[in-house]
Amino acid sequence: MSADARAGLDHAGLEQALALGGRMLAAARDGDWAQVARLDAARRRRLGRGHPGDDRSRALLALMLEHDRQVLARAGEARDRLRAELAEQCGRRHALDAYVAVARAVAVR
Repeated sequence: MSADARAGLDHAGLEQALALGGRMLAAARDGDWAQVARLDAARRRRLGRGHPGDDRSRALLALMLEHDRQVLARAGEARDRLRAELAEQCGRRHALDAYVAVARAVAVR
């Protein structure tokens, strides 16, 4: 029996974490960032259980890292869209402020 087996370590936690990572990626593709955060918390709990230090664990972790990379890419795209929308809203606000200032100046005359 291996030391990992004696310690009660198996791949179940990693496999569950990988499945949660896949669901995180799907939620990120849908733009459901609250769900991504919930799934990430659940995934972290699974990862905290420990796992064997073998090739299977390394392969599962590599897949999780790829999911993370894709989720982070989606998050970056969403952040950039929000930044552009915010800039557009700020521009509209400045235009509205200028319009109100002119309207008040004309009304005072």
